[in-house]
Amino acid sequence: MNTYNNETKDINSIIDLLSIKQASVNTNINISPELSIILKSLENLDDKISKIQNKNLLNNEDIFKEENINFPIADFTTLKVGDNVIHFRFGEGVIKEIDGKTPNLKGTVEFKDYGQKYLLLKFARLGKLTNNEA
Repeated sequence: MNTYNNETKDINSIIDLLSIKQASVNTNINISPELSIILKSLENLDDKISKIQNKNLLNNEDIFKEENINFPIADFTTLKVGDNVIHFRFGEGVIKEIDGKTPNLKGTVEFKDYGQKYLLLKFARLGKLTNNEA
């Protein structure tokens, strides 16, 4: 006998809308070996995700602190379209567009791992990379 217990408050759940708290199925349900493997891997998924998130937080908690910037910060007024840059959080990127007037220059930077970001350049703390470093 298979039993279902509903302890969640999922507003999109039909079972919750019907106010079903527990249900039993008297017949065995035959599932494929592949589906059995998938269902087994989904057991305790919330715990697994939490462990991964906590591990990443512990490993990266200091990564974004300013003292961990290990590259010289470029004068934002010298940056131009096409420059290869590095950001302490987003990594390497290329300046695609610069808008505005000094001191309120804004730049669109295409980062390799984080996509496009629109940054106020005077606060972005970008480092300029040479062609050899990019």
